Amino acid sequence: MTVYNPFNPANTKDPYPVYKQMREEAPVWAGPLFGEVFVSRHADCVAILRDAERFSSDPSNLIRAEELSPQSIGGVFLSGKVMLFSDPPDHSRLRRLAQHAFSPSAIEGWRPRVRALATDLLAEYGPGDECEVMDALARPLPVVVIAELLGVPVSDHEKFASWSTPLARMIDPDTNMVESDYNAAMLAAMEFVGYFNGLIEERRGSPRDDVLSALIAAEEEGDRLTHDELLINLILLLIAGHETTSNLIGNGALALCEDPVARDQFVADPDGLARTAVDEFLRYDSPVQFTARTAKVDVDVHGVTLEKGRQALVMLAGANRDPAAFENPDQLNLTRTPNNHLAFSNGIHFCLGAMLARMEGQEAFPALLKKFPNLARVNDELVYRPNMTLRGLAELQVTG
Repeated sequence: MTVYNPFNPANTKDPYPVYKQMREEAPVWAGPLFGEVFVSRHADCVAILRDAERFSSDPSNLIRAEELSPQSIGGVFLSGKVMLFSDPPDHSRLRRLAQHAFSPSAIEGWRPRVRALATDLLAEYGPGDECEVMDALARPLPVVVIAELLGVPVSDHEKFASWSTPLARMIDPDTNMVESDYNAAMLAAMEFVGYFNGLIEERRGSPRDDVLSALIAAEEEGDRLTHDELLINLILLLIAGHETTSNLIGNGALALCEDPVARDQFVADPDGLARTAVDEFLRYDSPVQFTARTAKVDVDVHGVTLEKGRQALVMLAGANRDPAAFENPDQLNLTRTPNNHLAFSNGIHFCLGAMLARMEGQEAFPALLKKFPNLARVNDELVYRPNMTLRGLAELQVTG
């Protein structure tokens, strides 16, 4: 029997061939790690993500929930009310309270600031210069944006950024983590909680025009987020707001380096192509590769029975290259319309920050190409960060 392992570190540089093999040979495949089932076709993934009646996002519904390591994302969040890892009615309540801070008008109001930030971050570079995109733009832009959204003082931005990477490791499969990863994640979580305990208390007494104050004040029919709910969802906001957007910018920049025709097309019409291009980057090399759901009842998926309590790993990135859903899926197409990618998931858990991530990308790429219209990769060897769930480069040296 063929054994597929999309979590194999050997696949980090290019996981898409194994995703293709799984789609074609075993679109619903029972893996050997914890008995999870990998689902790789677009239609099957969408069906699971939209079926909140039969599939749960709550890790406590796993058959072996008691065996989750305390440091894993499941272990950390088992007892918490985390929007990403909750089901209705808890999820409905949490999302309803949080969405006030992420309204379309609120996000669009930040566009001039994001545009200025992207320009300022690249201001030092001139013709012929080399630039390490991850450190110059991809990492600092989203962390400054999310820090400013939350009202974190400028003096604390570096500290804020330092928590993001170790916390993001918590959502990777346990098999890819070692004790030092666990320890770093838990230390970052403790420092984060300690810091935001103080900031929340400060905002309760003196609200400001920021997302943290909006989340504290959010009320529906007398209901508010508790202090613990605030803290634990702020951690997820940091991971989602920083790590995934950093990876969007880095992965998209690499895609342009690898496709000079698409790069020149974007340079010729940055304003006209920004929206469709960002969605294509999200599809082509998804910042989030997997998400998970647990069967609440026995469910048939593409002829395979998922028993109650068994976990389905929904392969978002694999689905985003499915030829049944996308014409020429392995080709970058900056004008692809429609583009029903799953980079932001689907169903009730569609990413609350999708508009923010898109807007940051729509400002980051034109700024990058304005500085480097002949964008080209300098480093021969690509090194990816050790996280199979969140796909992103460690560095990307460019010129142009």
